[in-house]
Amino acid sequence: MSQVTQVSPEFREAVVAASVPRTLEAGGVSRLVYDVSQIPGAERLPRALVTLLENVVRRVDDEERRVQQAHAIVSAGLAGEQGDEIEFMPARVLFQDFTGVPVFVDFAAMRDAMVERGGDPSLVNPRIPCTLVIDHSVIADEAGCAGCADKNELLEATRNAERFAFLKWASRSFDNVEIVPPGVGICHQLNIERFCNVVMRDALATGDIETACFDTLVGTDSHTTTANGVGVLGWGVGGIEAEAAALGQPISMLVPSVVELRLTGQLRDGISGMDLALTVCEKLRAAGVVGSLVEVTGPGVATLSATQRACVANMTPEYGSTTTLFPADDVVMDYLALVGRDASELAFARAYLQAEGIWDEAERTYARTVELDLASVETSLAGPSRPHNRVVPAGLAERFESVAVEHGKDLSERFSVELPSGTVELAHGALAIAAITSCTTATDPAMMVAAGLLARKVGQDDPRAGQPRHRAHPASRGPDRRPLQARLLHLWLRLHELHRQFG
Repeated sequence: MSQVTQVSPEFREAVVAASVPRTLEAGGVSRLVYDVSQIPGAERLPRALVTLLENVVRRVDDEERRVQQAHAIVSAGLAGEQGDEIEFMPARVLFQDFTGVPVFVDFAAMRDAMVERGGDPSLVNPRIPCTLVIDHSVIADEAGCAGCADKNELLEATRNAERFAFLKWASRSFDNVEIVPPGVGICHQLNIERFCNVVMRDALATGDIETACFDTLVGTDSHTTTANGVGVLGWGVGGIEAEAAALGQPISMLVPSVVELRLTGQLRDGISGMDLALTVCEKLRAAGVVGSLVEVTGPGVATLSATQRACVANMTPEYGSTTTLFPADDVVMDYLALVGRDASELAFARAYLQAEGIWDEAERTYARTVELDLASVETSLAGPSRPHNRVVPAGLAERFESVAVEHGKDLSERFSVELPSGTVELAHGALAIAAITSCTTATDPAMMVAAGLLARKVGQDDPRAGQPRHRAHPASRGPDRRPLQARLLHLWLRLHELHRQFG
C-alpha cells in the first residue's frame, strides 16, 4: 500500500472477525467460508466489489494489509470512485492455446532448472486450477463431403503434432492442469458450460476442511468476460500476469470504479442476444466506461436467459470496460443445472451467495448509472469493419456505400471472374459474408437455431442469393446435446454443402 489510512476500531474489528472462517452447510455440502457481510458498508457495495472484498479478507496474509485493503475497497465503493491498490488472487486461470502454450513451456523450463539445481522437478506445478483449451484451431480444408469434419481434425493433428504432444505431456505431468483437445469447442463457451461454478473451492487453502470462495478467474484472452454472463467475475490479462497467478502470486490492481447498467422492460419477439449486445456496446462506448467495471442490474435482467447475458458480456472489450457482470440468480442456477452441475453444489452456491449478501437485489452504490429499456432494442447488424458500428438493416445499403467511398472504391467498377459454369461479371457488393461469430453469437443457442433456419431459407426464396455456401463452427458440442437445435443443425447439413467443426 502506498500509504496507511486511519481505520475506525469498529471497521478493523469487523475485518478481523471476517478473517476467521465459519462453517456453512447446504445441500449436504459443508465448507468453511469467509463471511464479509458484516463488514460496515459491505451491504451497499456493488456485487463485484463484495467479491474483491472477500478475496482480500481470505487471501491477504498480513492483518494490517488486509484491513487496509478491505478499507480501500469499501471506501472507494461507497464513494463511487477508483481507489487505492489492492491484491486480487483469482481462483483459477483460463488459457487459450496460442497464449497458453508459452506459459506451459515456462513451467517445463522451471522443472529443468530445478533438476539442474538438484531439486525435485515434480514440485514445480501451478498452484490453482489451470484450464487450457485448444480452440479456433481447426481449418475448413475439406467441405461438402462425407466425413469432412474427421478429415479436417486429422489434418489439424498432423500439422500441430509437436504442439499437441507437448500439451498432452503437460496435462499428465503437472498438477492442477486440464487440457481440452482440439475439435471440442472454444474456451469461452466451454468455460460457461463446463468450468464456471459461481462458487468453488479455494485451491490455496490449507487444512482438513475445504474452504469455499467466489469463482473468479483471469484468462489470456480479452473475451474471458463471457463468464460474467453467469455471475463469475473474470477478465483478460497478459500471459505474464496469468502465469504469475497460476503460480499463486496475486495480481496488483487499483480498486476499480463500478458503473451500473440498469435494464428495464424486456426484448421484443425476434430480437436476439446479439442485437442486445450491439446496442449495449454502442451505449457504453458513448458513456465512456474504459477501465471501469460494469455491473448489470434492474428488473430487465430476469427476462434474459443466461446465454443472452453471456453474449452481452462477451462484447465487453469492444467498449473498454474490465467486466460486464450479471448477477448469479435463479436463471443462472437453472442454466448451470441444465449443463450438468451437481444439485448439491448449486444448493451450496445459492446459500453462499445469500450468506455474503449478494443474492437478492439491494440498494448499492455505483459511480454512475446507464439505463437501457430492453423494449427499445432493434434488429441490428455490425460493421462492415468494426463490431461496435451498429446499424439497423434499413441503413445497411447506405452504410456500405459510405464505407466504400471512404476506402476509395468506385461502385461502378466491374470485375470478370472465371467459374466452371462460365464467366461472371461482379461489382462491389456482389459477395456478402454474414458472419455469425463463434465467440459471441454462438454463446446463445437460440441464435444458432435462428442461423440454421436462415441458412435453410437462403437461396430458396431469393434467386439473387446465387450459390450460397455455409460453414458451421459451433462454439462447443452443446448443439448436438440439445435435441431441437441438433435436429435443425443436421437438417442444415443435409440441405447445403456444409462443413461443420467445433472450435
